Parts: sequence; structure tokens; C-alpha cells
Amino acid sequence: MTRKSTKPKILHRKRLGSRMLRALDARRYDAVYCATSEEARIVINSLIIDGSTVTWGGSKTIRDMGLPQMLKDRGT
Repeated sequence: MTRKSTKPKILHRKRLGSRMLRALDARRYDAVYCATSEEARIVINSLIIDGSTVTWGGSKTIRDMGLPQMLKDRGT
């Protein structure tokens, strides 16, 4: 059994992410594309000001990324 390359998927996601960023920018949203959960955690952590209140509305994706624990660990 031959394993399929993930490179086409990665390229597709980058193109889709770029398209979404342009659409959001046209609507005056500040948006960031992150290729991985780790990259997203780093970006999110840099955007949250100490002492802020953060909510995520029960998002499973947010929990799966480990964001609640990251925020708890940093005291936010």
C-alpha cells in the first residue's frame, strides 16, 4: 500500500487560506492564516493582552488545540 503525499493537501489549504484572507480583508477584518495548531497557538497567545477575558463558545476545535489549557497556564 502506497501512502498518498500530503503536499497537494497542504498547497490546497494554503491557497484556500489566502483566498479567505483576501475576502476577510475586503470586509475590513484582521485575519491570520496558520498552517498548524501550534502556529495558531503562538499567534493567538501573542494577540491576547494579559488580564483579558477570553471565551470560545464551547468550540471543540479550540479545546482540541489546547487553547483553554494554554490560557489557564498563562493566567488569562
